Amino acid sequence: MSIFLLLKHIIKSKDPIHINSFNEDINYNQIKKLWLNFQENNKSDNKIKETFIKIKRLGDLTNDIAYLNVYSKKGEKDMFGLYYCKGISKYLKINSVNIKKILDSDISENNYFVLTYLIKLK
Repeated sequence: MSIFLLLKHIIKSKDPIHINSFNEDINYNQIKKLWLNFQENNKSDNKIKETFIKIKRLGDLTNDIAYLNVYSKKGEKDMFGLYYCKGISKYLKINSVNIKKILDSDISENNYFVLTYLIKLK
């Protein structure tokens, strides 16, 4: 099974292992740039840093487990996926109307929700 089909199955059928939210004025392209910078020097001044720390630390442990952060910004049509395992990152454009509708209905001041999924590769 391809990694993309596996990720699609995980998102549709599994609950996230962690949910985080924050308020940050960044877009999905900036998340990718911040992630690449964080991988190089483990530094970030943005609130998004907490979402990076966990998947990097855990994703570096073994080739058998990967992590997927799904970032949902209020008002955006799609979501952004950041997959990580042992130094390999993949980026996804995710369209799930049902999940997006639930996350966008939150009335807090936070404009980002992050769903973290554990992916068993073996």
